[in-house]
Amino acid sequence: MSAHAHDRPARIERKLNRLDGVRQLRDRRAATRATPDALRLRVRLAAVLAVPVVLAAMVPPLPFPGRQWVSLVLATPVVTWATWPRHRAALANLRHRSATMDTLGVAGAAIAPVELPGLVQHPGEVTTGH
Repeated sequence: MSAHAHDRPARIERKLNRLDGVRQLRDRRAATRATPDALRLRVRLAAVLAVPVVLAAMVPPLPFPGRQWVSLVLATPVVTWATWPRHRAALANLRHRSATMDTLGVAGAAIAPVELPGLVQHPGEVTTGH
């Protein structure tokens, strides 16, 4: 008998253990995938939080003192929690060195929290680049 014949059961066992680890990882990922009900909840909550922000920004009689801070607080869960599946998809695409519209949307959402506090603190100083 050759040396490979004695080693074969151990190699097969190692391969099966690796496959089992991959299966367990896939099962964990499947369990954390967004279900239609979970996505519906995210969309509904995002709409409830976004409507006051849009109205306060667009309807002239609605602005009130501190509106920028209230808008920032209401918009933060929309940009983070409600769009988490999109963030996850963008990260998966980046791992594969691919860029999609998810990546573009997530990049914009990542930049907004960096810029918004300055705009909220100095609302009259917004420049348009002219």
